[in-house]
Amino acid sequence: YSSVWRTGDRPMTTVALGLGVALLGVGGFCWYGLHLTAHLRRRPDISPQRWSSAVGVACGVYSVPLLILGGLGGSLGDPTGFVFAAVFLAIGPSWLATAFWNRGVVAVPRSLAGQLLVFEPLSAFVFVHLVAFELPTMTVLIGELLLLSGALLAVRRGALKRQVAWSKRSISSSNQAFGVS
Repeated sequence: YSSVWRTGDRPMTTVALGLGVALLGVGGFCWYGLHLTAHLRRRPDISPQRWSSAVGVACGVYSVPLLILGGLGGSLGDPTGFVFAAVFLAIGPSWLATAFWNRGVVAVPRSLAGQLLVFEPLSAFVFVHLVAFELPTMTVLIGELLLLSGALLAVRRGALKRQVAWSKRSISSSNQAFGVS
């Protein structure tokens, strides 16, 4: 366990605060994803792509002052490279992923959309391992497999519930058609 809680020269209060803020971020992401799904279903006049574009433009507008402040502080290094990387990441993976996500969750039941949120941290795990050029430890791998298994089981259970409900409706409508009660 010591490698998991290695804090280096950071005080434990800083680490605890970081964990708390990260948990708030995950909670906010879950809340946003589920409520956005409901909102887009209530408002079919707003396409998922239009919503993604609006959010992207708003984030771009709000990031300009941060870019200027970061550049004034000298923390950006080469500002040209930073701006190029920020624009590429904003348009490429960020906007595109958000557009795909918004389009997908409108088409699936809300409970399934909630289960799909599990793939966000799983993809982050894969990304971290690729960037660090290392394989996950056995504990991390077991945790990732448990996350994936839980999501897949929940999706399967939801599919079975929908299938049973559909079968009951079909039997009920067939019985009504033939006058059977």
